[in-house]
Amino acid sequence: MDLKSILLYVAVILLSGGLAVFVFNQSERSTEAKNAEVIPAGVDDPIWYRHASLGARRAQLKKRLALMTSRAIAPEMTGPTKDEVALLCRDERLVDDVVDAFRSHPNMTPALLSAFMEIFARVKHPKFARLLEQGFKSREYDVRLNAADAGLVQGDARAVSEIGEALLTASGMQAQRLLHSLIACGGGEAMDYLEGVILQRSEPELILEAIHAMAKAGYTNAIPTIREKTRDSDKRIAVAASMALAMMGQQDGYQNLLHMVNDGNEDALVRSECVQFLYSVAGSRRRDVYEKLRNEPGTLGFEARLALLKLRDPEVLEETKRLLVDGNPHQKIESIGLLGASGNAEDVSFLMQHVDEMSAVMVASCLSSLKRGRARNAGDLLGALALCRTPQSAQVYNAIHEFDAGVLPGLEQALSRETDPTRRNLLLRAIANIPSIESLRIIESAQGEGLDFELLRRSLIRKVDLSLLKQGVPFQEEK
Repeated sequence: MDLKSILLYVAVILLSGGLAVFVFNQSERSTEAKNAEVIPAGVDDPIWYRHASLGARRAQLKKRLALMTSRAIAPEMTGPTKDEVALLCRDERLVDDVVDAFRSHPNMTPALLSAFMEIFARVKHPKFARLLEQGFKSREYDVRLNAADAGLVQGDARAVSEIGEALLTASGMQAQRLLHSLIACGGGEAMDYLEGVILQRSEPELILEAIHAMAKAGYTNAIPTIREKTRDSDKRIAVAASMALAMMGQQDGYQNLLHMVNDGNEDALVRSECVQFLYSVAGSRRRDVYEKLRNEPGTLGFEARLALLKLRDPEVLEETKRLLVDGNPHQKIESIGLLGASGNAEDVSFLMQHVDEMSAVMVASCLSSLKRGRARNAGDLLGALALCRTPQSAQVYNAIHEFDAGVLPGLEQALSRETDPTRRNLLLRAIANIPSIESLRIIESAQGEGLDFELLRRSLIRKVDLSLLKQGVPFQEEK
């Protein structure tokens, strides 16, 4: 081959290589352009922690760990910083990095230790559960409380004693927070502290919650203490104590309730609450009481009729449906309340036939009763209410967080039928308030147009991701 041919061959090779590089680069730029159409350069992506490279995420983790107690950012910004540390822990490899950073830190100040405890309270993981000892042993009150919160998330029994001791001297909102944490802990030791609340505290709200929690747990050790409260001067506490005793199989509690129900001089609200509870413990065995009180005015008659409706009394059922259609406004509202609170699928289906006729007050009654009834098909009715083209449908979006994941299929169907972008976004936000794998799937697959929708969708994914991390949903390793 002569020199000219060799040079021509080399030129062809170089040109081919150049074309290949050009095509590859164009392909890369095309992919970047498509991504840029969704999230333009300079716009923060709420779920960057999901798709950034491992090296980029590791660098961001290191940066945020350094920022947790830095004076370079405002104190109110440390919460979002810790959220991002938690979100990066979706990757098992970065969980290991947080563990290493904690164990090897050369200067673990109380502020930094407290910050790490806050991270461990955001992510349920067995590797974090083994790191709480230092927080529990700290001399700093705030550090121990954060460790207790982390222990509650991780399932550490030591959290109970820390929370319980703090509760006995705390006040105001902090006492309420500690009480709720203790109730969530459960177990005998937690119940002992709750009994201490009944014996040592004077705030009715704390005492009531402690009584309800011990009754629900069936903590029979506290029966003597609870029995003392049946004579409390605060009627709410006396009633709650009698109910607790009845729930734990104590005849004196049951008889106290029966006496109050039949006492015409007793407050009507107290009697109606007793009727409600009487149905839960006695059911059809006290049908005579419900029949006697069914025509009483106000809540007392309502509770008696509701008990009969739950027993599928044909007369009450027929009358309730008739009044929903033909009754006066008050009767319609009460009928909606009865049908929603019955918890019966047939009753909820009947309500769905009259969704378009409901006023704002009727919708409010419907939502309140649905929460109480917990019918299996409540989600279908919620979805139907959300699709109504009336202002009162906005109430539905605000109420959805009070339901569990059982309503999601009905809400997903409503979302697929919603054509108004604003209302669709409101419904999507409401779905995100029920954090679960199912709500995450719905949000991830939601369809919409424009940058605003995409940023909303991703911010809701981020919100649910944070909730699932705290629940200990299995982690996924990012590529």
